[in-house]
Amino acid sequence: MDGEVLAGEKNEIYPLRILGDAKMEGNLTVYTVELMGSVYGGMPAEDLLPGKRFSYEYNPIEKEMSRKVGDLRFATPVSMRNEFSRIRIQHKVAGNKLNKKLMVPMPFINNQGKEVTFGMWMHYVEYVAEETFSIQKNTLLLYGRSNRSQNGEYANIGKSGNVIQMGAGIREQIDNQIVTK
Repeated sequence: MDGEVLAGEKNEIYPLRILGDAKMEGNLTVYTVELMGSVYGGMPAEDLLPGKRFSYEYNPIEKEMSRKVGDLRFATPVSMRNEFSRIRIQHKVAGNKLNKKLMVPMPFINNQGKEVTFGMWMHYVEYVAEETFSIQKNTLLLYGRSNRSQNGEYANIGKSGNVIQMGAGIREQIDNQIVTK
């Protein structure tokens, strides 16, 4: 992650600081880095060869006006050939709607089959947002299509200029298993 320091086998001699977000080049994740400290002779090329292992060390920051660097890391027991798809929804509500009562409370049947009544506008908005996100997530898990080509490149670019990575949904995974058997 941007601003983190990585170290290889010679961690006290050649610490590397990441200078920006990763860029995908095919199926490789590429980072721009700099040597930390006063290492004027550079780092030996044999320490940068493919297969060399690096580990996360720490997140150094400046004394004043520092910006976000680093993040938490988690080990997960997940192993997959597929990719995680990411979705997001956004909805804006005017500030004056925060404590706005509905003229007529709206009754709904929730997932457990019980009737729920919404008397405030924001309660209704939150319900619709949760329901919409749940439907999108379930649709993606079932019908999602991978956008990664055979050479490891992605077919779609988001508004930020970064690639959109989509994993295969259950149906595509089942179709691929039938084809490969």
